[in-house]
Amino acid sequence: MNTFFLLLFSTIFTTADYENFKQAIATEPDRAFEIYNRVISEPSLDVLTRYRLHNGVIQAATYSDRNEELLEAVAALQSTEFKDYLLHDQYKLVTNIGLGYWRRKQLDSATVHLQCALAKTDDQILKMVIKLNLSVIFSEKEQPAQAYALLSGVEPTAVPEYAKGELQVALGNSAVAGGEVERAIAHYHESLVYFKEQDKAIPRAIVYLNLLGLYLMQSNEQGYQLALTEIKSHPELANTITAYLVWIDMLHQGNVDKMNTEQLTALANKATQEGMFDHLKLQISHFKLPVAYLEPRKLQVSATPLPKLLGKQWCDNL
Repeated sequence: MNTFFLLLFSTIFTTADYENFKQAIATEPDRAFEIYNRVISEPSLDVLTRYRLHNGVIQAATYSDRNEELLEAVAALQSTEFKDYLLHDQYKLVTNIGLGYWRRKQLDSATVHLQCALAKTDDQILKMVIKLNLSVIFSEKEQPAQAYALLSGVEPTAVPEYAKGELQVALGNSAVAGGEVERAIAHYHESLVYFKEQDKAIPRAIVYLNLLGLYLMQSNEQGYQLALTEIKSHPELANTITAYLVWIDMLHQGNVDKMNTEQLTALANKATQEGMFDHLKLQISHFKLPVAYLEPRKLQVSATPLPKLLGKQWCDNL
């Protein structure tokens, strides 16, 4: 009777807790770790459940700075007992390892793992998602040409309607980073068409934020005022870019001469910390502003770096 009770308890426990585990991965990763640590050694767990738990905890580590469970799960999945499951799922595993590196700002390791994942799936939608992630990493590595080339290679028929606007924004961002004003505006304008159709107000406001300085550089006063109105109509956005709005107003009013190099540099660098580095770099070059230096946005990384080549067993390029 005791044995029966334990087996019954384990079955109920793993079914219910696995659902809780899945729900916690992105929203409460610490709870996912707790469930994983509590159940992973349960002798009654079948191979498939353990496989899913290992994969899930690796995904949870893309939302958390904890390394211990990720490393344990990666080591466990190298066992031959999971080989059949990994025949079709390697891209998921390697993608999550790559995203784990990205969270920890190990950008080179993130790049090679996501490139590996890209080669492991023929699903065009999955390829698009991986390419979007890679493009941001290339931008963080200050390699905008690679980011733009990657996104330009996305198969148009693979892009679902809900993602078409985001793809155009990513292309526009890469064009800005590469100093291509006309191309950036074209992509941003196309994204606005999709966001208007989908009634996405905040994404539209963010696009207008991206367009604000570009309109100023083109002396497009009507576009500038429209963009500024759209931005200010969303305080939840405007309140996060206060330094940039002061900066852009200074340029618009022609008050650059009222600030010395030290003041301009300080204001510009406050704005970069609001996520506007590439736009500021473009404006400083275009208007030939006497800014002494420009620092990229400071990335807060609290996690211990992961060992390199965690996905080596599944990737021929590592």
